[in-house]
Amino acid sequence: MECDLPHSLIQRTIINKKINLPSEFVQYVKDSRKTSSPLNTHHLTHSYFRDYDSLPKRYSSIRPGKKIGDPTVNKIRVLAYDPLGIIYFKTNIKDEYTLLPHRCAKKIKPYQKIKYF
Repeated sequence: MECDLPHSLIQRTIINKKINLPSEFVQYVKDSRKTSSPLNTHHLTHSYFRDYDSLPKRYSSIRPGKKIGDPTVNKIRVLAYDPLGIIYFKTNIKDEYTLLPHRCAKKIKPYQKIKYF
């Protein structure tokens, strides 16, 4: 595959090297390709990741059912997160998104059934 070559180059470069910081690993990745242009690297900062602790806690579990025969977590195929913190799920790729029913004490009014994709 096309992606196997860069992974192989990186692996050969870092073997038997002691890496103490992520920035050292980034430099090894850049130096792994010697004959042509260096591999593109992006050093991620804390601002890249979303802070989920700042969102209100609305769900105690992602399990969509309580009774026998209801869907379980291992049957979930897709999760979709609304910007308001509402979670939708699918148990089949072809189905439409369904609102995840388990909620904590705080009530949320779903505005409408959102169709993703």
